[in-house]
Amino acid sequence: MVVTLSFQAMSWALKQPVKTAEKLLLLVIANYADEQGRAWPSVETLARDTGMSRTSVKRTMKKLEDTGFIRRQKRVKGYLQTSNLYTLKGGFS
Repeated sequence: MVVTLSFQAMSWALKQPVKTAEKLLLLVIANYADEQGRAWPSVETLARDTGMSRTSVKRTMKKLEDTGFIRRQKRVKGYLQTSNLYTLKGGFS
């Protein structure tokens, strides 16, 4: 079931009018999305999956946030920050 929903999220991501780096990152996040469009891959995972550096992932993520394609929420466990929660802002679910 989640696999099908991931494809719906990826289909949504493909249709977004963004530049190449933003589209690639959006697609990778969409690949991890659950039925509510939420995903929580680490920056390390996103860098590995996209072939971008950690710095490029963070910069590209900021662009996607600023343009309203995703919402990022920091997650903390105790005193340590864990992977962020990313929510896709599409109507694909």
